Parts: sequence; structure tokens; C-alpha cells
Amino acid sequence: GRALAEAAQRGGGVSFSGDIPTPPGHVAVLQYKKKCGEVEQQLLEKATELEQESQLDLENALIRLEEEQQRSSSLVQVNSMLREQLEQANVANAALSEDIRKLTADW
Repeated sequence: GRALAEAAQRGGGVSFSGDIPTPPGHVAVLQYKKKCGEVEQQLLEKATELEQESQLDLENALIRLEEEQQRSSSLVQVNSMLREQLEQANVANAALSEDIRKLTADW
């Protein structure tokens, strides 16, 4: 007890009023923690934003995929119809070629 009393009389920084002095650097630590919290919040917001953008990109890609599948299906139908027409044209061409062959043979 006596050493503490002597230190207090000399002004050694010991306080008996119940107030604990703020140690040097304590304010800087609190500011650092606050800044870390702010940065963490910004990162969370950015991550959420990127996740939403990614979700939107995925939805857009799925829409484009569906459109391309419909287009592909339509092209398959057109291709099939054109093949039928080509087959009919080949049959008609073969018949006309045969008629020409007969006519020139009879000439």
C-alpha cells in the first residue's frame, strides 16, 4: 500500500479515482477495428451485388439457350421440308430426263 501511495504522491500516473486512463494506442486499435468493420461490410455488399449479377447473367444465359433451342428446332423443321422438296425435285428431274431420252431416241 505504501509504494502505491508514494507513487501517487510523485505523480506516477496511478489514479485512485476509479478512472482507468486510456493506454497509448488504444484509440488507434478502436479506429482500426471500426475500419475493419466498415471494410467487411463493403465486402459483404460487393459480394451480394456480384452474386445478384451472376444470378442475372445465369438467367439471361438460360433465356438465350431456350431461344436458340427453339430456333434450332425451327431450322430442323425447315431442313426436313427442304429435303422433301429436293427429293421431289430429283424425282421430277429423273422423269423429265427419261422423257427427253425417249424423245431423242424416237427422233
